[in-house]
Amino acid sequence: MADKPIRNLLNKKNKPLDIDNAVSAMKKAFDTNDKFNLEIYWSLFPKYPRVIKAAMEREGISYINEVLSYDQKMVQPKRGGGVLFNF
Repeated sequence: MADKPIRNLLNKKNKPLDIDNAVSAMKKAFDTNDKFNLEIYWSLFPKYPRVIKAAMEREGISYINEVLSYDQKMVQPKRGGGVLFNF
């Protein structure tokens, strides 16, 4: 029996970035006060590619001094290590 070649699941060259989806998903999380997803976005924002960060900044989403904010709504870390939401 011939072995099938193993697919490379980490082929980043062929995976385009969906910038519009990333921006709209984060805006939707802020608008619906989805604390679970906002905590995930807050923790992953520093690891996003530069193009996504730039697109989010153009849309008014900012991440300054570990505070993720959009339209007067903020997500920031608590002193104990958790995340504090200001809505």
